[in-house]
Amino acid sequence: MNISRFTKIAAVSLLTLVCVVAAEGAPWRSLRPRRKIHTLVISGNFKGPRLLADLIQNESRQPYILVPDSRDAGGKIFFCPPKQCMEIQEKYFNSFIRTAGPKRIIILGDERYVPRRYEEMLDKKIPIVRVTGESWQRIAEELTFMLNLNHLDRDYRKLYEKMYGDIYRPISRPAPPQQEQQQPAAPEGEQTQVPAAAADK
Repeated sequence: MNISRFTKIAAVSLLTLVCVVAAEGAPWRSLRPRRKIHTLVISGNFKGPRLLADLIQNESRQPYILVPDSRDAGGKIFFCPPKQCMEIQEKYFNSFIRTAGPKRIIILGDERYVPRRYEEMLDKKIPIVRVTGESWQRIAEELTFMLNLNHLDRDYRKLYEKMYGDIYRPISRPAPPQQEQQQPAAPEGEQTQVPAAAADK
């Protein structure tokens, strides 16, 4: 085997190894969104913010990320572009978002809705705005102005009572953090569901 042929084989082998390592170490890269992301919304799976995230996407065609309730230790994170949602492993949460390259991130609700640990994972070079308040309707009105949307507040008002369907069934409201029992109650209409086990007693 001459030097030239050996060099070519070595180069091909090295390239293959690099590709395999890259694929194993960064699986989120295959999920890179095709559309440029200007605003990435992060929401919990609760009535108010989930409907808001869906309506923002409907008008802006921007994706959102759905994070699990703080009580759900094994909960999954989903990246939801307009057509199809895909799961993101928590260990790749920040890496995926950096790869997606949003210009800004909007977090819907306080720590009861999106736990602080997800915000702490994010790259601080990306502007992050957490929007909180006692009324999701007022938040919808503010985001209509902030995101330069035309129908968000109006659509939210119309659809709030019709949000349950076959696509998803968000839970009602988050539990307050145990160490912060004095936090304000969830917005009106966000009633806690009674666990089935408790209801049987």
